Amino acid sequence: MRPCFGNALSANRQPRYAAAHVDVFRGSVRVTSTGTIFPTGAPVTSADVAVNQQYTFSLPAGDYALVAYFPPPANVRPWVSVVIEEGETAHVDIPNMCM
Repeated sequence: MRPCFGNALSANRQPRYAAAHVDVFRGSVRVTSTGTIFPTGAPVTSADVAVNQQYTFSLPAGDYALVAYFPPPANVRPWVSVVIEEGETAHVDIPNMCM
């Protein structure tokens, strides 16, 4: 499946997700009038995710940014910020920025 192509739901009405590499950065993403500012530094962890595959990261409490990288020809870098509280389990999807 190519990112940014086709319907966001499969034939059985379940969401479809493209394959991607996902990096987790400590900190949060800021959106300003001049653009999007991502956390700096090396990712704290990452995963290669197959089409429609779920993934899990075990992270200590804090602010994080999950950033997806699609193979060419995709020209988007979807992301989501998440705040993890001590003892919390957070479930997030990286949004489809093609819609």
